[in-house]
Order: sequence, then C-alpha cells, then structure tokens
Amino acid sequence: MITKKLILFVTIICAFISTANAQQAPVPSGTNTTIPASRLQAAADMLAATGLSTQMDGMYKSMIDASSTQIPAENKEKFSLILTSFLKKYMSYDMLKNDLAKIYAEEFTEQELKDITKFYLTPTGRKVNQKLSALMQRGIQLGQSRMQAHLPEFQEELKKAFPGQ
Repeated sequence: MITKKLILFVTIICAFISTANAQQAPVPSGTNTTIPASRLQAAADMLAATGLSTQMDGMYKSMIDASSTQIPAENKEKFSLILTSFLKKYMSYDMLKNDLAKIYAEEFTEQELKDITKFYLTPTGRKVNQKLSALMQRGIQLGQSRMQAHLPEFQEELKKAFPGQ
C-alpha cells in the first residue's frame, strides 16, 4: 500500500514541476537535435529566476506531510524520512535542473527564455513566485471538491458506459 502511494506521490510531483506552457516549439520535443549551450544557459537562468528550487522544497514538504497522513502513526516518522531521502536523492532541484533546463530549452527560444527570466526578476514576477505554490494548492483543492461534489454523476455515467463491469 505504501508503494502505490509513493508511486502516485512521485507521479504527482512530476506533473507539477513544469509550470510554463509552450507558445511554440523551436526544437521539436523528443528529437535528438542539439540545443545550443546559450539556450540551455538561458533556460537554467530562467529556472533560477523562477525560484523553482524553493518551490519544489515547499511542494515536497507539503506532499510528504499530506501523504504521511495515510500512514499508521507508528510508521509515519520512518516513512517521512525514507520518502524525504528518496526525493533528495532522485527528485531534488539539483538532480533535475539540467533535465528541466533541456525541457524548457526544447520548448522556448533563447529570447523567450530571457524574456521569461526578465519577468520573474520584476516585482510582479517575484510575487508570482511567492503565490504560485498556494495558488496551485488552492486550484487542486477546487478541482477535488468539484469532482467530489459530482462524483455520483460521474460514477453513474461510467455504469452506463460500461454495463456489467
């Protein structure tokens, strides 16, 4: 049971790491096209400007706290320590930053990355950084409450679509 929750937890983390949407794809995703070093550096600079490292730390702590509520009290501390160690080993900003920079460099031009960086260095950009985690959490809560409110309807639609299953 802990393993399934851990897999779900890591999957959710991966889903929230990237926060920007591409407007164009200068280097098609999944290709082996070489990305210029200057674009990779622009992506790394942009990630640093976003404060992603701090955001990830806060997000991981919140998710560890939330996921450990499902763990029996006598195992909670040990579970949290193991999960924290695992995340630091494989999912820390330092472990992911080069791959994240590549992802952003594949989706944005060098100039776009520089423009995004400039934004994040403005007072408004810094405010976005401060508020983003809380906004994402509120958005998740909104989605969960809406889904919960309409779950019986969804379940009924599934029963109609898949009778006898």
